[in-house]
Amino acid sequence: MVTAVVGFVALLAYVAWLWPVLDVYAGGSDSAGYLLSAQLFRRGRLEVPITYPPAVPGGLVNKRAFMPIGSTVRHGVTLVPTYPTGFPLHVAALDIWLDHEDAVRAVEVLTVVVNLLLAYRIGRLAGLHRHMALGAAALLALSPLFLTSAVQPLSDALATAWAQAAVYFGWRARARAGYAVLAGVSVGIAALVRPTAALMVVPVLCALPVGLGSYLRLAVGALPAAAFLLAYQDWAFGSPFASGYGRVWWLFSWGSLAPTLRHYATWIPPLVSWVVLASPLVVGACRGEIGRWRLVIGAWVLAVFGTYAFYGHTSETWWYLRFVLPGVPALVVAAVAGVQFLAAKMNLGLRRLGLAAAPSAIVACVAIVLAGAGLVRHPLFTFHRYIAHDEVVYRDSLAWMVDRIPGKSVVLMMQLSGACMLYQPDVRFVRWDWLNEGDWTVVRDSQHAMAKPVYALLFPFEQDRLFPHSGPTLPCAWHFVGAHRQVALWECPTP
Repeated sequence: MVTAVVGFVALLAYVAWLWPVLDVYAGGSDSAGYLLSAQLFRRGRLEVPITYPPAVPGGLVNKRAFMPIGSTVRHGVTLVPTYPTGFPLHVAALDIWLDHEDAVRAVEVLTVVVNLLLAYRIGRLAGLHRHMALGAAALLALSPLFLTSAVQPLSDALATAWAQAAVYFGWRARARAGYAVLAGVSVGIAALVRPTAALMVVPVLCALPVGLGSYLRLAVGALPAAAFLLAYQDWAFGSPFASGYGRVWWLFSWGSLAPTLRHYATWIPPLVSWVVLASPLVVGACRGEIGRWRLVIGAWVLAVFGTYAFYGHTSETWWYLRFVLPGVPALVVAAVAGVQFLAAKMNLGLRRLGLAAAPSAIVACVAIVLAGAGLVRHPLFTFHRYIAHDEVVYRDSLAWMVDRIPGKSVVLMMQLSGACMLYQPDVRFVRWDWLNEGDWTVVRDSQHAMAKPVYALLFPFEQDRLFPHSGPTLPCAWHFVGAHRQVALWECPTP
C-alpha cells in the first residue's frame, strides 16, 4: 500500500513537472507532418490539393516546390503526410473534445503515464520486488532520452507505450487467454505508430503461452490495424509496403552496424543509466516460473536495438537514439533485475563468510537511487526543458511575418513550410530548395505580373545556403527586412 501511494504521488508530481514544458507546436518536418495528418483526420480527409501561389503557373515549376516538409506529392495533384498515421490518429481522436493544442498535450501526458505504469507492471511480472519495479519506472522517467521524446509531438514515446502494452498483455495471456487478442491489438497499433514496431510480434510470441489458439488470437487482434496500415500505404504511396519516406531500405546496411554499436556503447549507459551494464544478469535473476522472461527480454532488445543497429541515421547524434526508445523499457527492467539479483548474491556471500551484511533490498534500492541521481546530474537531463521554447518560434515567426508583408505575396521558405500549412494556410509559399534556374525565372515573371516583391523567411542555416559568399543562389537584389528571434525575413524587389 505504501509503495502504491508513493508511486501515485510521484507520478502526479512528475506530470506536474513536465506540464509547463510540453511541446505542442508544429515545427520541423516530423512534428509538422504528424500534426498536419492529425488535422486532416479530424476533418475527415486524407489529402489536400496542391495550392499554387497567385500568377505562378504550377505546371512550369517542379511540384515539389509547393510541397511542405512533412508531406509528399500524390499523383501529382494532392499532398499527403509523409509520416505514419498512428500518432495523428491518437491526436485526432482527442481533438473531437479538445482544441488542437490541448489534444496534443493530452496525448503526450497519457503516453508518459501509460509508459511509466507499464514499466512498473512489467517489472513486477518479470520478478522485481515492488520497490525495485518502482525504481525501474523511475529510471525510465528520468532518462534524458525518454524525456526528450516524451515532451514532443513525435511517435517515439507512443510507440514505446504500445510496445510495452503488447508484451504486458502477451504475458498476461498465460493466465487468461483473452489477453492474447489485446496483445495483437497493441502490436497492430504500435505498427500504425511506427511500422518497424511490427517486429514487437517476436517478443510477444515469446511471452504468449505456446499453442495455436494463442497465436490465432494474436493475429485476430492485430488484423484490423494491419489491414488499415497496408490499405492506407497502398492508397497514399502506391504500394502496401511503401512509405512516405521514399526508399529508406537502402539506409539499412551492414556498414552501419559497427558505428551504431559504438554509438550504443557510448550513449546508452549515460542516457538510460549505468545499471544497464547489469542487464545480462537477468539470466540469473529470472528463474523458475518467470524464467521465460530471459527469452522475452532478449527478443525485445534484439527486435528494437538489433533492427536499428543497421539503420544509417541511428549513430548520427545522441537524440537519434529515440528510434530505439521502444526497447529501452526491456533494457531497464533487465538491468534492475540484475541489480536485485547481484545484491542478493552479495548478501548471501557475505553471510556465508560470517560477515555482517545489509539487507539485499536496501543495497539494491541504494544502487537504483544512485543510478537515478546520475541521470539527474547528466548535462542532457535539462535538454527537454527548452524544446517547446525553440519550437514555438515556428508559429510565432509566421504570425510576425504576416503582419509585415502584403497579402497574396509569394514567400520562399523550406524549414517553415510545414508549420505554414497549419498556422498560416493562406500564405502561398514556394520551397526555395526545389527551385532551379528555370523555376526561379517563372517565379520572377509572376512577381513582375503582380507587381509585388517576393519574400523569403529563413532560419540561419537556410540563409547560409541561399546567400553564400559567392552571391545568392536565386539571383535578386535581396535585402534584409527584419527578424523574429533567429528567423529572418528577406525581400526580393519587383523587377
